[in-house]
Amino acid sequence: MNELNPSLKDRWIMFTVKSERFLVAIFVFILLLCMQVTQAQGPPGYTLCADEGEMFTLPERSHVAYGAQGMFSYLYNQTGTITFNNATFGDPAPGIHKSGYYQIADATESIGRLSWAMKAIKDHLSGTSPLSNAQINAIADTIQENIFVVGDTVSLVLQAFDLVDYYESNNGPLFLNAASKGGFPNTFGASDGYELVRAVFRVQQGIQDYVYTSGNVKKYLSILEGRKFQTADFFPGVCPEPDDPATSYTVQINASMPTEYGKRTAWSSTPARRPTGYYLAPGSVGSVKVPAAMINQGFMILVGAHTYDHKGRNNVKRFFRVTNSFPITDTLTQIVNPFGGGIYILTPYEADLWIVEVQLTNVVPAPFFSFKTFNKTTLQEWKDVQRKNPAPWADFESDKYMMQVPTSWIYNYDDPVTLMQDWDNRMDVVSTLLGYPLLRNNTILYLQVDLDIMYGFYGIGNPQINNTYNPMEAANGNKNHWFLRPGVTFWETEFHEMGHAQLFSKFPGETEAAVNVPAAAIYNRLYGMNIDTALGRSFGNNPQITRDQAALNWMVTPNFRAGNPMDISNTTKDEVRYQQRGYAKYIEMAALFGWELIDSFYKQEQLDFINQVPGDGLDEADSRIFRFSKIAGADLRPLIHFWGLHPKDSTALRLAINGEDLKPSKLICDRLTHYQSIIPRNNAEFEVHAKAFFGGSVPAGGDPDYGSGWYNVWLPLYNETHGTMAVEAMQNIIDLYFPEGCPTVAPIPVVTVNSATICSGDSVTLLASGAATYKWSNGATGSSITVSPTETTTYSVNGKMAGYVSDTVYAQVIVNPLPIVEVNNVTICSGQSAILAASGAETYAWSNGSTAESIEVNPQENTVYTVTGTSLGCSTTVESIVTVNDLPVVNLGADITLQDGEDVTLDATGPDLTYIWSTGAITPTIVINSAGSYTVTVTNNAGCTAIDSVLVTIITSSDDPAESYTIIASPNPTNDFVDIICTGNSISSVQLMAIPGIVLLSETGIVDNGTAHRICLTDFPPGLYYIRITGKDFTKTVPVVKY
Repeated sequence: MNELNPSLKDRWIMFTVKSERFLVAIFVFILLLCMQVTQAQGPPGYTLCADEGEMFTLPERSHVAYGAQGMFSYLYNQTGTITFNNATFGDPAPGIHKSGYYQIADATESIGRLSWAMKAIKDHLSGTSPLSNAQINAIADTIQENIFVVGDTVSLVLQAFDLVDYYESNNGPLFLNAASKGGFPNTFGASDGYELVRAVFRVQQGIQDYVYTSGNVKKYLSILEGRKFQTADFFPGVCPEPDDPATSYTVQINASMPTEYGKRTAWSSTPARRPTGYYLAPGSVGSVKVPAAMINQGFMILVGAHTYDHKGRNNVKRFFRVTNSFPITDTLTQIVNPFGGGIYILTPYEADLWIVEVQLTNVVPAPFFSFKTFNKTTLQEWKDVQRKNPAPWADFESDKYMMQVPTSWIYNYDDPVTLMQDWDNRMDVVSTLLGYPLLRNNTILYLQVDLDIMYGFYGIGNPQINNTYNPMEAANGNKNHWFLRPGVTFWETEFHEMGHAQLFSKFPGETEAAVNVPAAAIYNRLYGMNIDTALGRSFGNNPQITRDQAALNWMVTPNFRAGNPMDISNTTKDEVRYQQRGYAKYIEMAALFGWELIDSFYKQEQLDFINQVPGDGLDEADSRIFRFSKIAGADLRPLIHFWGLHPKDSTALRLAINGEDLKPSKLICDRLTHYQSIIPRNNAEFEVHAKAFFGGSVPAGGDPDYGSGWYNVWLPLYNETHGTMAVEAMQNIIDLYFPEGCPTVAPIPVVTVNSATICSGDSVTLLASGAATYKWSNGATGSSITVSPTETTTYSVNGKMAGYVSDTVYAQVIVNPLPIVEVNNVTICSGQSAILAASGAETYAWSNGSTAESIEVNPQENTVYTVTGTSLGCSTTVESIVTVNDLPVVNLGADITLQDGEDVTLDATGPDLTYIWSTGAITPTIVINSAGSYTVTVTNNAGCTAIDSVLVTIITSSDDPAESYTIIASPNPTNDFVDIICTGNSISSVQLMAIPGIVLLSETGIVDNGTAHRICLTDFPPGLYYIRITGKDFTKTVPVVKY
């Protein structure tokens, strides 16, 4: 603002007086001027709300601007709290102090403005009303400011689609037509020939953002069905329509994401993405059916894998946002996306539904190789089916690692089994190193390729996108890309970024250094690469930077010569970040004391975090040195001091070290002495080091503060004095920690370990002692292992203390077999008893308390008895089932008395019975007309029997008028005797017969009238008998029942 407006000039003249009023005038003038300038700085219609760096909570849905002096960045249709800084908006006015502004969004006005703007672009395209580039930019700004209402009305939705359809039909799809092929600068508003492209881009991106929301998809489904953006053939890629829209596919999904273990990582509470192996064709309406348990529990359906927003990239190589998601609020969800995309289920943090089945309809099979524990794709299935699936993107997933690559890369790829096992092995190295279980609650690393990387630099992500691809590049189905190559040829930078995502603890200044340790561990531990080469390869792929070269890189610096720590200023003078010497201390610890030292350190950190163990009271860095020392079993101060990290409170740290009786390490002293011996003593030796450090020659140029530039500065300067000072600096370190010189005796630890005897199927914990760290023959580390051998097995363990390895000691686990115990099952009838007999063991214990080999039981109902047999201290428990069948029911009724000449029907009828009567009949009923006891035995289908009997008595007393006698047999039935009494006559003989005609007993002699004649039946079995009585002028037969 070079000249004041007339109003301000008048005010200025008014206050040009002498006295105190002059100062007041100056103040008021400045205030008015600042107000005028502030209002002038904001975009028209916007209200000032925040200074640069401040936050402001919007009163309602608003547009916001950030900048100064006519240079602004905008965010439209915003709610909530906005932070007005470069991180949120970018830097629209570099070097100028900026402010934040807002404008309430008016949906009613925006509908009209957006409709007018889209019509103007359509009229320009059709030639009805051509526009200048400047006019197109202005209209594009109007579109961007009001596009948030594009999904508010049917007419706007149809108008937007009409514009896009017209453009794609007449000009060709974006990124495929000549006007936009290869992309365009992300400078909306620029006059560079891309004005029309950007205007159409804004409309098409707006449709994706505001029409294809879950709510609007339900609202406009009939309109959206079949609407495909033709640009989808460029990205995400060409996808055919489903062969049969009615076909449903069922997949298994892990619907659980447990609570994170230990210290959080970047993605340990981020919803887990679960591939389905199917793809939604652009414009197709698919359906996803899920179990009811997933409804309203935070689960989402994601369409499209490429979720990273590209709006911040310098060049627009594809649409910023191409995915959409649908909350699962019902068992059936319909999905649609004009770009199409892979279909994924997002499992929320701490969900616990485990494995569920999901059904998908009207979708396209995508290449999918599953290496999950609950669902593994076979190699044959991959070759015959999966790699041939037509969708444009392929998913590879294990429980630890996931990636997406174009189908064009893999349709001839032969062995994903080896590939995914290798990726899992890499993840296991990282998890072991950092103290995590091998199987975590979310994918440890998720890689993806895109047209551009995520940021202007390599970085972390979920997915992590630091590799690009060209959709227009032909591929042969067997891409030679490191994603697809198992072994040592991986790109270490990807593991550098993954290291950031692990959020593990570090020494001060190591943020961009220690994250390279996982790559070194993978090279050395998994692939057996020499640890020095692994150090060099782990950052920048510089195998020539060994421990010696990294140490020299430090020892030739002025800071080392002066006895200073490494520079961690995070400037160009920083001596730790992005360089091997910054994290070589860890590689040194691994080389001297074993990787187990680092494993154990981070494992203990996890346990202390979980158990909320209080700190040791030391400074953070000192505590770290102390804890590493305790695990190593030696004083690590000199090693870490050498690598440029000095104690903060040397007295407190020394007391803590002495308190644990941690001794000076011979290995460390010898190593420092070695480093002292290789310090360049003169310029020639310095030059030798410089060339070796860069693998041949020092590159010309460079920043004088670091790298080749630093060496180019010092190549002519380094001399004998510098060499002597470096030697003295190293001697000072040695003298500080080893005042009596290097230890001469190697303290070899003596390790002991227990053996054990177990039973087959049992586990046992083997405990070693006598060292600081351990390595077992099964690959485990730690002082104890729990094993479950199936046969007698010998385990070995080495211990390490202060860097020295013990002799190998052995523990034998004897596995005794379980006895094979056998016992019979028995079926009985109610009221019976059963004998249960066990065999196959030395001793027995029954569930009823008996310890005999066999027991007799009399259960009233079906009963399970258990018996535990024991031999050699091992036991097996088996069951014996005693089945108790019910007795059949039979009832012949009360005893029956008949008059002579009468008959009766005896009925034993019952369901599913067989019958045997005492008469020999086998029918349910019999007709009786003679006296006696009649018995029936009935048997049911289970073989159980029941007996009933009935006594039929026929009145046989006679009152013959001619003879006038009566015969009585009593008692009848009887158990032992029966008396025969004849009244009115005398008896001359008595015969006992089994059946008429078979005489069992015969007695003769006169029995007087009315006198009892006793017949003894005790020697005869129960049954029906007949007694023939003979007297004067008569013979009479009487039936008698003995019971």
